[in-house]
Amino acid sequence: MRRWSEVKRKIQSVEWTIAGLARKAGISESTIHKGVKHNTSLRPSTAKVIGDAFAEHAREEALAEAQDAQERAA
Repeated sequence: MRRWSEVKRKIQSVEWTIAGLARKAGISESTIHKGVKHNTSLRPSTAKVIGDAFAEHAREEALAEAQDAQERAA
């Protein structure tokens, strides 16, 4: 992700809110709102933190799906 518009699309695709992303990534909501509003470039450190939050979310989703599959199989 290089621009805030990409972050906004990703937030919508995983059905999060800006507040949810802010909590997960540990950055302020106002930073996200300002970035999305002006569609500025992401700083490398911010991009990494946000990317890590989305990666963690993907791992949690995969784990939940695996647990559901095990429960159905049992």
